[in-house]
Amino acid sequence: MTLGVLHGIATALYGTEEKSTLSLTTLISTDKDNIFINATRKIELDPRRPKEMRDGFQQVLSEICATEPQCVNYQGQLAQLPLKVVYGVPEVHPDVYEQAIRNAFPGMLNTVSSRDVNDLLEKLFLIYFGKYGCHKSHIELHGYNLFLSHENAFALPITEDTVRTSEMLDPLIEAAKNGDENAINFLNHYVTEAAIIYVADLQERGIEPPRFIQYGLPKPEYQNCSRYTFLEWFDLRDVFTRTIMKYAGASYNICVKTPNDKPNPAFADIAATHIADQWDVLNVRNQGGYVVAK
Repeated sequence: MTLGVLHGIATALYGTEEKSTLSLTTLISTDKDNIFINATRKIELDPRRPKEMRDGFQQVLSEICATEPQCVNYQGQLAQLPLKVVYGVPEVHPDVYEQAIRNAFPGMLNTVSSRDVNDLLEKLFLIYFGKYGCHKSHIELHGYNLFLSHENAFALPITEDTVRTSEMLDPLIEAAKNGDENAINFLNHYVTEAAIIYVADLQERGIEPPRFIQYGLPKPEYQNCSRYTFLEWFDLRDVFTRTIMKYAGASYNICVKTPNDKPNPAFADIAATHIADQWDVLNVRNQGGYVVAK
């Protein structure tokens, strides 16, 4: 049993029919503001080889099953919370993945009719945990489609308008650094409007705000553009996140990254948002906000 500590697991399968990567990341947290990547590794495998698939996923399953019951203080009493497991594959992935998982665990998934890979992984985790999981521990699964940063980013092409916007923001950021209240107020207004526009675009497409937002691509032309890096200053990232939550009616935590932020292992930041949700419930605080796996 672990007291006062919450854990999480993030895992993803991606690549090609001949060569794929199975990423596995474990997270540990003592409160909402301190969610850390504990360990991470990438397992290279050939999906066409059942033994390689089984050996790779065995590492994921072992991590899930080894988790002890998580107990934390809630209003003066011990409360047990489930291990958060975030998993998935890219929306467009090799067709071989479905049969590769079935072949890796013969007989275990015969009753699963779905051909969706995330459905198969969910059943695999549940069945395996039911047989070999740590006594009295619980898991909660969250399946997602994996997107690389350039596939799911808010990043319009750099145009003359983008350059003009950056030229407007640069002196305001410098003035705000020196304590100029007018500059600070303008930047807060600007980031609020940017978030409202982002939500409007999502709503027009019938999409809920994702738990992970890549605001600008991790490429030089965006890394040197204040139009996309201004969120790095002051508390503008948090203002951006909370504005999204307000106008979209979202109550969960969100990770927002800018072009200069270091990328984390697959699904690690999304797993961090789920762990943060647990801390919000425990602390009976206003739910949601900006979160990142450190």
